[in-house]
Amino acid sequence: MYLMLKAKISKYDMLFPFHEDLGRVKVKDRYTSKEKYGFVTLNGDEIIEPIYDFASDFKEGFAKVLKGSIWGFVSKNGEEIAFNYEEVGEFFEGYARVKKNGKWGYIRKEGPDSNPKIREVIPCTYDLVGDFSNGRALVTSGTDSYYIDHFGTVIVNLGNEFKEIGNFYNGISRLESDFQETVYLNQTGKTIAKFPNSIGGNFTNNLAYVEKTETDTNNNLVNYASVILPTGEKLFETKDFSIMGNANEHGNFIVNFHHEEIGLVNRFGKEITKRRFQAIYEASDGMMRFKENDKYGFMDLDGNIVIPAIYERAENFGENRALVKIANAKFGYIDKTNTLVIPAIFDFGYKFSSKRAIVEINSKFFYIDDNGKLINMAKTKDEIIYLKIDEENLDYLCDSIPKYVQEYEAIGYRTDFLLDGCPIYAVIGKISDEEKYLQKCALASEELSKKYVKSF
Repeated sequence: MYLMLKAKISKYDMLFPFHEDLGRVKVKDRYTSKEKYGFVTLNGDEIIEPIYDFASDFKEGFAKVLKGSIWGFVSKNGEEIAFNYEEVGEFFEGYARVKKNGKWGYIRKEGPDSNPKIREVIPCTYDLVGDFSNGRALVTSGTDSYYIDHFGTVIVNLGNEFKEIGNFYNGISRLESDFQETVYLNQTGKTIAKFPNSIGGNFTNNLAYVEKTETDTNNNLVNYASVILPTGEKLFETKDFSIMGNANEHGNFIVNFHHEEIGLVNRFGKEITKRRFQAIYEASDGMMRFKENDKYGFMDLDGNIVIPAIYERAENFGENRALVKIANAKFGYIDKTNTLVIPAIFDFGYKFSSKRAIVEINSKFFYIDDNGKLINMAKTKDEIIYLKIDEENLDYLCDSIPKYVQEYEAIGYRTDFLLDGCPIYAVIGKISDEEKYLQKCALASEELSKKYVKSF
């Protein structure tokens, strides 16, 4: 049986995580299916009306937005800026990529955040450009590539010998040549190291991994893993495992011991986890999620188990909250002490940012704060909601409906019985004795409906 609620819910069809204290929202026209984007505050107030055909999240005080076929930016107070480009990128280090007349250049943010201005500082003359990182950006003109600085000055001429060119991380960039060689450069263009027959990772926390493939005396391919310093020096080299990603904040790496056994090693290649796992995931908020015996738990950055693998499903930590699924139940949030701080009453949820998370109940999306309290949206719409009820989820519904529907009125229920292929509806308190098919439905669920309706 389904309870019928006449409720006021958020007018938005989709919510997105908060960035810089503003949440991106989407509405969809039910007749044309056209989608429009806008933004709300942490309190649920609409600060930028959904009028844009696309919008990115806010970054460095601006969101890139599309209106028709024209791209530009919108500030946090809703002011439209630089609305005259064919395509734009997000801001990095105060600069954003922009495309005009088929060519790319850069604009720069100037002035205080309260009254920002944008000026085109590097002309749109390049065929392709990348985002700025560590004061450098990759640009391409014709077949040649270059690194430029914030003034547009060419710092390194790379020519056309590299098939893959990366951004700078920790002041070092990674390049791969057509000859299966990985090369690392510093910000002046000086080569730090070259590794033939190798694939390398970006520098993070002043460490990078390199994996090399060689043929042994029996003509078998052998893989070697190593970790290098910014000087190019190798800290170790081994064929005992492969490295699965960049170093975490403590300089440790997730590795695969070739038998789908996953563990952690330190920068010197020493195994630091006491046992091996089905999976270990990238660090987030100082914790690493792992999978063991088809259950999920969390370890610290050095591989020490903090929360045992007891959850059917878990997502990464963010702001001392992690979404977990309790056995045969719903999703809720735990903190780093494994305390369930937000009850498991959701169909799904997402990572916290700006002390807000998106949760889903009965295919509807809501923002909650880090205590689990609903953020009431200022812009709402009336809608009939059907909630499946039975003895098992009755207490859950009684607790959650008043909390996650802003205004509601129980107006009836829809039964599981069909009449001419259509569901039968009954209005609470108005079931007619003459309507025999409704009598049957009402009698079948009389006690349940009385108990449920009484709870409101």
